[in-house]
Amino acid sequence: MNENESGFITEAINQAVKESGLSEDKIEEITSYMVTYLNTGAKYGESPQGFLYWYVHDMGGEL
Repeated sequence: MNENESGFITEAINQAVKESGLSEDKIEEITSYMVTYLNTGAKYGESPQGFLYWYVHDMGGEL
């Protein structure tokens, strides 16, 4: 990952924290799971709904 990509991800996380009310740690956790979900084949489709279903039902995640 180059510096520009890292900066973009950091900015996206900061914006998500502001808009969601979730902690920065929680946003980073969810972001990490998103990457894992996509890298493992997006079992329920490449959509926010598919990711959230996987995160909550398969991984036991909580929002």
